[in-house]
Amino acid sequence: MSFAQQQATLLAALEPQRLVRQNAGLSYPFVAAVPAVMAPDGVTVITPAVPAVVGTIQTRDQTQYPDILNITGETIAASILVGQGETNYLIYFRDQENVTHPMTPPQVLAMGMAVSSFISTTYAAKWIIQAQINALTPQTIDSFDITQGWPA
Repeated sequence: MSFAQQQATLLAALEPQRLVRQNAGLSYPFVAAVPAVMAPDGVTVITPAVPAVVGTIQTRDQTQYPDILNITGETIAASILVGQGETNYLIYFRDQENVTHPMTPPQVLAMGMAVSSFISTTYAAKWIIQAQINALTPQTIDSFDITQGWPA
């Protein structure tokens, strides 16, 4: 195989490699939305401490699954609610492990931003690796590993 063919093969494999990472989903620490309660003194507001439950946000390829569309819709709804001053309304999100997480609008916005960052980071890694492939020489192409350099 010629150098140009090797380079073309590596470049063609980039998008499938990006999708493998995106389709794996995003590990995310969900914190249950627990309403604050008034202490017996009638003055102090107590917000119970709830440990985070780590789940996986599904971010599969949008041509086959509506994951990103669902997350976008929930994030838009949360943004509207926050804009109206409503921060205690509960939005329910089910993760890949089939666990339902009650979340407040600010929590949904934080989740939406985490997903956006996750997807942007995988694209940025693809672009960096693409530049690395374009900079390869006939002497270095055989040792290039397209599976390296992706976000964990």
